[in-house]
Amino acid sequence: MSRFLITTMPMRGHINPTIPIVDRIQKAGHKVLWYTDIKFQPTLNRFNIDIREAKTQFPYEPVDFDLANLSESIYKIKQQVKYVFVDWPICQIEDLENIIKDFKPDIIFTDCIYIASLLIAKKYNIPCAVFGLIPFPGKSKTTTHFGVGWTPKSSRIGKIRNKLVDAFIYSFIFKSTYTYGAMEYQKKGIFLPYYSSNSFFELVTNYCDLYLQGSLPELEYESHRNNSKITFIGPSTWDAPSEENFDWLDEIKQKKPIVLVTQGTVNNNPKHLVEPCIKALRKEEIHLIVITGGQKIDIKKMSENVTLIDRAPFGSILSRASIFVTNAGFGGVNSALSNGVPLII
Repeated sequence: MSRFLITTMPMRGHINPTIPIVDRIQKAGHKVLWYTDIKFQPTLNRFNIDIREAKTQFPYEPVDFDLANLSESIYKIKQQVKYVFVDWPICQIEDLENIIKDFKPDIIFTDCIYIASLLIAKKYNIPCAVFGLIPFPGKSKTTTHFGVGWTPKSSRIGKIRNKLVDAFIYSFIFKSTYTYGAMEYQKKGIFLPYYSSNSFFELVTNYCDLYLQGSLPELEYESHRNNSKITFIGPSTWDAPSEENFDWLDEIKQKKPIVLVTQGTVNNNPKHLVEPCIKALRKEEIHLIVITGGQKIDIKKMSENVTLIDRAPFGSILSRASIFVTNAGFGGVNSALSNGVPLII
């Protein structure tokens, strides 16, 4: 039996994909302790997973990149990166170190955003496995900095483009953020390597002992090819149990195709995707299912072929859909591929 300390960002999109893996670990006879937000305790209790409450809440507000306000957008992104990778994780270090002293984990299992536990694992020489629940953030000569969103270019001109973009991002956008992080972590007795690229994602892929990527090689860019630490485990999906029965969707499916639309758990402003879909499809010969995630939908007149659902077992509805309209959140895309449902991105 080994002792596993589990750490994930306290967001539903990070918790749910990790649950099946942790459940397997526990059923194999290992001891598990999950450090996360207390609001997830009812969910984790269903699997008899012990939880240690995280020290601070994690508010997350996604940044809408606006090319017309480039300087303001870059500033907001820098502040967000600073908070996610430095300010918030540092608040957890004392808690995590106390857990290590009390629980004495043999292995730390963390998601790919939660770098505090990765750094502490390095400090205490504890093996650390990382769960990749976003597209693999590794680097290669054909790709640009993770998050830019440009497709790879393997030509000579393309590789020059990649180098120029990386130099701009590393030297002018995130260098000060990474330097700030190195100084703040040093105050806690943790030393970040001064990589020339100054990338927190490079830190994750270099520091871990094992990187479990929750997708397939064909879904990723080639940046994974020379990384011996990466193992592809396929999509990890799980549906929270619900008291509501969705068998009524089977009757609808016999009459009309079901179109499912949702914007996931992070970038969930309904004006970006959900409301335009409702306006565009409410007169079509389909039945539109909208999972709102608790967001208020500002549509004055709703047609009969639209059903709004606040929260629901995602897989139960997705498996009945003919098409899934999404903003391409990693979890939603993986779930659709697992269920063989065509995607409109």
